[in-house]
Amino acid sequence: MRHGQPRVDDPARTAFVSALGMDETAWLRANRHHHTTYVSGLVDTATGRLLDVVPDRTATAVMGWLSRRDRRWLARVGVVTLDPHRGYANAVGVHLGHAVLVVDHFHIIKLANTATDEVRRRVHNDKTGHRGRKHDPLYRIRTLLLNACDNLLYTWADTSGIRELRRFAGTVRRWQTEILNWHITGGASNGPTEAVNLAIKRTKRVGRGFRNVDNYRLRLLLHCGGIAWQDQPAARLRGRRPQLVA
Repeated sequence: MRHGQPRVDDPARTAFVSALGMDETAWLRANRHHHTTYVSGLVDTATGRLLDVVPDRTATAVMGWLSRRDRRWLARVGVVTLDPHRGYANAVGVHLGHAVLVVDHFHIIKLANTATDEVRRRVHNDKTGHRGRKHDPLYRIRTLLLNACDNLLYTWADTSGIRELRRFAGTVRRWQTEILNWHITGGASNGPTEAVNLAIKRTKRVGRGFRNVDNYRLRLLLHCGGIAWQDQPAARLRGRRPQLVA
């Protein structure tokens, strides 16, 4: 902590951010004492740099972090990308009302796939009374149903009478402006944030989990925050030569 904390807290590390992304990851699994605990990652999507990690995935958590940025820092952010989570959008509206809010196509496709899979599982359970098994027809076509289609049947989903698809259509309707902003920003994407999420999960896996959120935050920022924190590179392992066959 003595070595890493000053590097994490250096204001230059989080300066000059013009595109901000945010998403949540789980850091403590649910048990009999508590539900799954989440943290929110804030990422500079122009560089793929993790700016910070805050406990929880609420508007209050993100607003608290944004409120500690100065006016010049906030004014520089022109685009914010996120998944369709109203808490994040509310936080952005308070402190970054001038920025263009974007929900990229990846998350909409993910929602559509989830809705399709929920329908398949519900129909299967209604007809068989059990979860999908290897030889069940509806289980065998689970990946076929998620193949790409030339047209997004949004109108059909909205009027289909299938509750999972109507819920998906309602989500698209509520986030229509942010979805269309993907086009006017030249394809602003939350992909770099998703890439950082993979690095976060890898760090958590290597550490066999973390129970202290401050230590967890410090470790993530040292690994994903664009910090040269190791004094010496890791030593290379010398490979073995194959045994000579007599």
